[in-house]
Amino acid sequence: MSKVTFPNSNDIPGVHNISDIDSASILGQDRKSNFGSRTNLVSFKLEDIQLQVENNEVADVTVNLDYIDGLNPKRLKNVVSIANKIEDYLTNYPNDPNDFFEVINRNLTEELLNDSKLKLSKVLDSLSVNLDVSPKIIPFPFDNTNTRTSDGDLNDIVSFELKDIQLDVTNKENADVTITLDYINGVDPSDFKEVGMIADRVEEYLTNYPNNPNDFLKSSIAILLRNY
Repeated sequence: MSKVTFPNSNDIPGVHNISDIDSASILGQDRKSNFGSRTNLVSFKLEDIQLQVENNEVADVTVNLDYIDGLNPKRLKNVVSIANKIEDYLTNYPNDPNDFFEVINRNLTEELLNDSKLKLSKVLDSLSVNLDVSPKIIPFPFDNTNTRTSDGDLNDIVSFELKDIQLDVTNKENADVTITLDYINGVDPSDFKEVGMIADRVEEYLTNYPNNPNDFLKSSIAILLRNY
């Protein structure tokens, strides 16, 4: 039996049939912009999607559809069709199974916007997809978000977290370290960085802090920016 939750489901545009989604949640928002036109934002999440990649990682997928202001409600898309397309694409990934997750996500958003049946490019200001990947070959919480706009802008954000890092400072405090990489718009995919290498560098630096403990935070940020 499908397991789906719908906050304020009566107000969600584009929801017509939920029987094909195994586990998802959908949130819709219909509001007026500052100029009086209507703005429709739709967000939904697919849980525990097994990616057809080298290590068969599992990811939660969150999708944000930012519709063109003032769009006729009849042109809002059926989110179930979009969800099914996403699940089919990720569970049968057609490209290199060793692709970085950033590349997989880029390929996914491009596939969604170019799909001749969905026709999303005709109704969206922007499409955003977040892949929240369960730890496996990357041994810590990791997610990346790819956003494509109708103007052709392309943005990639990567975030990951290192837990219980013992700081080499006076009182040996432990800290959770969250790192966010906001790449230059349209960055070449070959310039995506290996997060494992960055994580190793962060942990090595913090556990063997070489400077005055009183300057810890300021120096940590400076060394990361200088090296990456």
